[in-house]
Amino acid sequence: VLVVGRLIYVYESQLTNVLAAVDRPDAAFRVNVVFVATNLVLNLGLVYAFGWPGAAVATTTSAAVGLVLGYALLRKVIAVPIPTRELANQAVAAVAMGVVVLAARGPAPAGVPWTVGLVTFGGAVYFVGLVGLSNRFRATVRRNLRVFYLNIYQLSSETICISLYNYDLILASPTR
Repeated sequence: VLVVGRLIYVYESQLTNVLAAVDRPDAAFRVNVVFVATNLVLNLGLVYAFGWPGAAVATTTSAAVGLVLGYALLRKVIAVPIPTRELANQAVAAVAMGVVVLAARGPAPAGVPWTVGLVTFGGAVYFVGLVGLSNRFRATVRRNLRVFYLNIYQLSSETICISLYNYDLILASPTR
């Protein structure tokens, strides 16, 4: 439950950061006050009724309330399209990762190395899934990989060119 709450809170936090960036710190403050107040009230009631799991539900619910309020306040200032296709792609990749990790977890022995391996494998499944599903993510990956672009090729029998970051370094042997 807290993982979902954290995911929601990350989006809510982005919205409040944008509110502050467009010179509306008052709106960002209101979102944070509502989050804290909602969390406090829900924690009092849900922890009393359900114990510690109630605290997780309270935090997740408070993050969702803050997300909705932050979105509503930000829409009053600027147009905020919801990238539903990208969010759906992320959800599908996350479900695929969860299924694969859950299936692999059964036969995996306990221990830190196996856990690290399982987390790495799950991350790779998510990454590959998102690359396969999302044109936008694929373009972002390509754009970022260009930073590490290294190409070595031969211009002539005596000249080698090393290209890094779109800059060429030409190495030529001295003529005899």
